[in-house]
Amino acid sequence: MVLSAIDHLVWAVADLDRATAEIERDWGVKPAFGGRHEGRGTHNALLSLGGTTYLEVIAPDPAQGEPEFSLPFGLGPDLPLPALVSFAVTTPGLTERVGELRSEGYDPGEPLAMSRVRPDGVRLEWTLTLPPEPGFSPRGELIAGLPFLIDWGNTPSPALDSPRGCSLVSLTVFRSDPTEARRLARVLDLLDCGVEVVAGGRDAVEAVVDTPRGRRSLV
Repeated sequence: MVLSAIDHLVWAVADLDRATAEIERDWGVKPAFGGRHEGRGTHNALLSLGGTTYLEVIAPDPAQGEPEFSLPFGLGPDLPLPALVSFAVTTPGLTERVGELRSEGYDPGEPLAMSRVRPDGVRLEWTLTLPPEPGFSPRGELIAGLPFLIDWGNTPSPALDSPRGCSLVSLTVFRSDPTEARRLARVLDLLDCGVEVVAGGRDAVEAVVDTPRGRRSLV
């Protein structure tokens, strides 16, 4: 599987400090504070999952006032937390790649330039397509949306200076609707990212991670 194309997983939590402490206790590695998404109402912490793949732990930022936009990834009172809400696929030449994907029948959305400042003052800049909002199945299960695309351009991957010791083993999307499973499998095949799609049963996204304290899963 080509999991190296997975840029990062998005683990949404209610409280960033509490979540990073829990990950440190359970996994043996503590995510490092990444920075604030000014105007978006969130902040994050990062943990390397090997190579240029990382885990983003994201939460509402109480230090920011009312955000200019709705919180990303469906963060809000209706979202059961914690939850693996999305994942990003590394896509160099993002603008051109979007055009190619549209010609194949998949529209990932318009590219959007974003940035944040690390605690050491370094400014990170990247381009991404807007992440789709997660939804809910008729049974109330969280359904993470399709992956979003990201291009770091000249900015080094945040994975390279995030705390190490963990590695991504697998990433699987489960869909109870076989038609939706086939559609999603085609999209992920176009992205060549090594994500498996399983039809039947539940609606979920599951990541399996090797940690210093054993194998763990995120859903």
